[in-house]
Amino acid sequence: MATLVSSAGGLFVMLNESHLELKVYALSNLNKLVDGFWPEISTSVPIRFFYYLGELNDPLCYALGAGS
Repeated sequence: MATLVSSAGGLFVMLNESHLELKVYALSNLNKLVDGFWPEISTSVPIRFFYYLGELNDPLCYALGAGS
């Protein structure tokens, strides 16, 4: 039986866990879901996506502009 996924939110929560295995699981599954959940994923962690896309100047500007 296939599992129906309606949100990537639970995987985002796992990214904040201290256990490496949970982070790896979350990233692996986000990678599988990125095509169908791109709008949700891109608005939830935009700075990380710029970084992974190789756009290093954009995340730096966003991080510096975010303040403390």
